[in-house]
Amino acid sequence: LPALGAGRVDLVIDDRDEGSPPAPSPTIATRLLRREPYFVVASAALAHGLRTRRDLAAQRWIDGPDGSACGAALRRLATRMRFEPQVAHVCLEFPSIISLVRAGEGIAIVPAPALTDATAVETCPITGLGMRDLYLLQRTTARGTSPAVDAVVDALLAIQGRPATSARS
Repeated sequence: LPALGAGRVDLVIDDRDEGSPPAPSPTIATRLLRREPYFVVASAALAHGLRTRRDLAAQRWIDGPDGSACGAALRRLATRMRFEPQVAHVCLEFPSIISLVRAGEGIAIVPAPALTDATAVETCPITGLGMRDLYLLQRTTARGTSPAVDAVVDALLAIQGRPATSARS
């Protein structure tokens, strides 16, 4: 994001916890790309036994770093269910998180796409976890946006089944 603000890059895909859109900026056009549900994942041996606040509080957690969408989701869940997560690991990359879960190192909150190759882990029956939002952030200038970057944005929106528009907000 600092590189985008400084004009060193033209487009960033940023993930945010639901309800936390990027701050408005006169030099950055922001579009919601997609929303993805979160899931609590655990090793197959643990997954079905995790239902209550007490169950979740007794587990070791794989947290996201400060400022990460999944980290914010864990803090929201912990606040809602009134427990303090016992953080065993902090990790940002989903394949690494899934590997740690698979190895029994803890449980984690991940968005749906992280489950694509998640063998030997299962989702837990915890509801109300919220959504991860992916935003397209595009640099703008007094002349508007770059036509080449506009084409990339339109292609990304088309892949998601969202209409392309020339007016970005």
